[in-house]
Amino acid sequence: MLPALLSAGLTMSAQTYDRLAADAIDSLDAGRLDAAERLFKQAIELSPKDARNAMLFANLGNVLALKGQTDDAVAALSMALNFTPLSVPILMSRGSLYLRTGRKREAMADFSNVVDVEPDNSEALFFRAYLFASDGRFAEAEADYAHLLELDPHSKDVALSLVLLYNKQRKFEKAVEWLAKLENEYPDDPDVLLARANTDYEMGHYELALADLGRLVEIDGDNPDIYILRGNVYKMRGMPDMAADEYRTAIGLGADPVQLGALIDECEDDGGRKARRGRR
Repeated sequence: MLPALLSAGLTMSAQTYDRLAADAIDSLDAGRLDAAERLFKQAIELSPKDARNAMLFANLGNVLALKGQTDDAVAALSMALNFTPLSVPILMSRGSLYLRTGRKREAMADFSNVVDVEPDNSEALFFRAYLFASDGRFAEAEADYAHLLELDPHSKDVALSLVLLYNKQRKFEKAVEWLAKLENEYPDDPDVLLARANTDYEMGHYELALADLGRLVEIDGDNPDIYILRGNVYKMRGMPDMAADEYRTAIGLGADPVQLGALIDECEDDGGRKARRGRR
């Protein structure tokens, strides 16, 4: 009777595992995140070495990410990758969490692994190009953007990224060339206007930048980046009070108050010094 009892126990365990996994998925789909987390963990604990745990760990990672538990989410996705090391969706999920939390080296590794598996994965190429550019590896970033343009020659996001890349390198002629293409294909597009204003700012063409930014306030006035850039222009032109007002507007629209708070403090210091000089 023992073998029969053992077989029955294994069957019941498998059925319980399947039921827990199914209930966890249903809870996730219904937005019941706490229940989904509990059920995924129960299923995994019931059969820790089951290869299907790759899916459960991956879904658990997504649940934890939605709950804002980023470190735990990364740990769960890493467990999933122990079962399936080259799973593109799981690598993309973990890489995106690494990127969101500033762990650029780890994000680069995950996105590069995705590109090794799927050389034409546009999302991984785009994120990797961004990371290359932020690390000063401009030639590698440009190579990834060139690959992306082969996949989609009319990609606005890639063209805008190239404008930023050339601005970083002070290669303004190339930036202006790409802006001309964008303006022809996307006239009056807010993203293109902002890129043009930023390029004018980087080139020291402050009046041109302000003209574009004024237009942008009219058509896309809830974008905090407009006011940050306009604040930067005013700051460079020696108008600290006007710059501080722009930064405050940007904070009101959701921009980072810590970073902009430091700029506001600088502007107030500059304004105070100007006032003291004026009284002499």
